[in-house]
Amino acid sequence: MEKTSNALQTAYHHEIIHKHVVLHYQKLLRVLFKRAMNMIKFFRQIRQKLLSENKFSKYLFYAIGEIILVVIGILIALSINNWNSDRIDSIKEQNLLKELKSDYLSNVKEIEVTLNQMITQQVAYERIFDYLDNNKPVDSALQKSFEYIQGIGVFNSSNTTYKFIETNGINLLSNSEIRKDATILYDEYFSNIVVRRNNHYHLIQNNLMPFMKKEFRSSSVYYEENNTTRLILNVPINFERLREHIEFRNTLIEIYDYTIIRKVALEKTLHLLNDKIMTLEENILK
Repeated sequence: MEKTSNALQTAYHHEIIHKHVVLHYQKLLRVLFKRAMNMIKFFRQIRQKLLSENKFSKYLFYAIGEIILVVIGILIALSINNWNSDRIDSIKEQNLLKELKSDYLSNVKEIEVTLNQMITQQVAYERIFDYLDNNKPVDSALQKSFEYIQGIGVFNSSNTTYKFIETNGINLLSNSEIRKDATILYDEYFSNIVVRRNNHYHLIQNNLMPFMKKEFRSSSVYYEENNTTRLILNVPINFERLREHIEFRNTLIEIYDYTIIRKVALEKTLHLLNDKIMTLEENILK
């Protein structure tokens, strides 16, 4: 909702700028037109006087001068109009670049949060493997690790500006590199993050959850020192039985491997995204 509001504010800001610039140059054109008309009137008076005096050669000279003056006036008006149009487009593009940078920065934060979740999961899986493989004693760190094995992380891309550009034409951005960067980031990299997240979710739901419903439970722990109760998730019913359960181990290995795949992809996307933010900054006028 906040990003939509920002987009509406940006569109409104563009419209206000457009109106002010148009009014300014309409006023300038009126002044130039008035001066041109005065000059044409002055030339016409001279022509009429010369014609009445039968000075045809001089009359022709001033007639040609009047035509040249009109042509010059038209060319000046067209040049100002084109410059005005280019200036408006440039202002719009600069605002779009700033909004796109803001979206990219939001996506950096989203990716960093998801990446940290993947790292936390990686550590949790490795601790569980260490327990299963090396007959380590059960402790609070191991129990905490079991609480993390269902996590998948969530990535919600900020795409308001890109959707606006898609709807109104990608050519709103004059820099072909920036246009290409935005398309690749949103249509490939960010889309793949969502696809991998969904695959991760289905992997856990289809392969791990049926086992956990049979072998794990939730438990409430009371802390006397601060008189609080905490719900502990994913408590194994029988820790020792887990060591011998090949299906559980293989499922964890499969999910662990996919967690690493997601982590590497997120790191690659984060690196690319930071590079593209630098490109935007180079094209945003100070």
